[in-house]
Amino acid sequence: MVAEELREAVAIDVGNTRLKFAHFQGGTMVDLEVYTHAEWAERGIPAFVEGRPIVVSSVVEEFELPAELVRSSPLYLRLDAATPVPFHTEYQRAQLGRDRVAALAGARYRSSGRAVLVVDAGTCMTCDVLDAEGVHRGGNIAPGVRMRLEAMHRFTSALPQVELSGEVPLLGQTTEEAMQAGALRGMAFEIEGYCRVLEREFPNFALILTGGDARLLQAHIARRSEIRPHLVLEGLYEILQYNALL
Repeated sequence: MVAEELREAVAIDVGNTRLKFAHFQGGTMVDLEVYTHAEWAERGIPAFVEGRPIVVSSVVEEFELPAELVRSSPLYLRLDAATPVPFHTEYQRAQLGRDRVAALAGARYRSSGRAVLVVDAGTCMTCDVLDAEGVHRGGNIAPGVRMRLEAMHRFTSALPQVELSGEVPLLGQTTEEAMQAGALRGMAFEIEGYCRVLEREFPNFALILTGGDARLLQAHIARRSEIRPHLVLEGLYEILQYNALL
């Protein structure tokens, strides 16, 4: 470990479809490259990665950076269930997804000492609660909006294949509108339900939204919220900083 704050660092988030490379300076993301796996195979590693501290989170177990790149890094960290993180969790750590771990680390840094509900609206929607003392109380997993639409079509004989498009009404007046509203507005109502219950124990808690459908959801949630589209990458950076200072 380098035992000092990092002025520059690189966070790499490897998903099943895309790889995200983020370059941080002084806590601010200054470069972001997003590749598919095929594009990465063709284009290689972005130039800003070489020679800098690196943190990697990967859902692809066989993913490896070139050995010479790892050797050139003054600090290399691959996030796993044993990696020290800047919060305590009451969840079974070995079962807590790396994206959720990183998002919680990012939220911890940005919540200004308040409790926070972190909602990641992707293929699935995850909702995680971090209290003001930095304890992850747990969280829930539910289908995301497109998974809900796909499930309605796949598991019935009459409901059509529907995509989200345009304004989603509160109450549909066609089958397509009813499915769109049920999926998207249903998710928004779930979040607002969590908010009403959490307010009893965590007054004035923060709500942070991330993931591909965060902006779609925000438009239908009454509670004030903040969108952090790169919360996972920001959290990876904070985890690297935390480990550098150990």
